[in-house]
Amino acid sequence: MNTNRALVCGRPFVPLLDAQRAIRTVRSKAREWNIDPGRIGIIGFSAGGHLASTAGTHFDSGQPQGTDPIERASCRPDFVLLVYPVVTMGVQTHGGSKLNLLGPDPKPEMVELFSNERQVTGQTPPMFLAHAQDDTVVPPDHSRMLHETLKAHQVATEFL
Repeated sequence: MNTNRALVCGRPFVPLLDAQRAIRTVRSKAREWNIDPGRIGIIGFSAGGHLASTAGTHFDSGQPQGTDPIERASCRPDFVLLVYPVVTMGVQTHGGSKLNLLGPDPKPEMVELFSNERQVTGQTPPMFLAHAQDDTVVPPDHSRMLHETLKAHQVATEFL
């Protein structure tokens, strides 16, 4: 097992917390960096698409009373771009992604929590999905399932 895999394997909140911290950091520094704090997005490809879709479905508005100014900022991305993303940890999952993220014997509640097509709400940010119809590694059904769920919750979405 390579070192990077050993650091994350079975520790699913590590990448999510990193992505949330990155979004919070950019948002908290937006004025200083001369960018619009209301136009911060995330993009991900394949397993990185799973992380991006997780950031888009697992977020909070920040901790207003926190002592760390970065933690006071929202970690909700304003938009999400996904290219051939792994989305589900359910039956149609990409086995390697599931193993790396959730470990060899994940609890059903963790499979549910990280099946992002099941975590969409009306507060989920708009998403753009691109997926080759002949992808044999990550089936296009991943993008299709998420796109359909987004539409059902009246979240702006495009799927190509």
